[in-house]
Amino acid sequence: MDIAACLVHMGKSEWVVSNNVLEWKNENEPQPTDDELQAAWAEIQAEAPMKALREKRDRLLLETDKHALTDWPSKRNKWLAYRRALRDLPAANDPNVPFPDPPE
Repeated sequence: MDIAACLVHMGKSEWVVSNNVLEWKNENEPQPTDDELQAAWAEIQAEAPMKALREKRDRLLLETDKHALTDWPSKRNKWLAYRRALRDLPAANDPNVPFPDPPE
């Protein structure tokens, strides 16, 4: 478990890393319990597949930006349809949806 990632996920900013050790620095708010950290880690793990899907989709969109230019040669409409299909991912909140194939 990545405790720092859990704290960030929980919106906790009352800690600092000192000598490679996480130190709680807000005495007015209780430090998260192990159960709270475990719950945050479970949420992070559950969100990971959708995050990976969105990262791949965003990378593919970035790689095809040139095809959206109005002066790009032939097959522009096919590339625009492909980019639209990428932007629509993930429509069903399902990380196992297939990615569309790029035009040839």
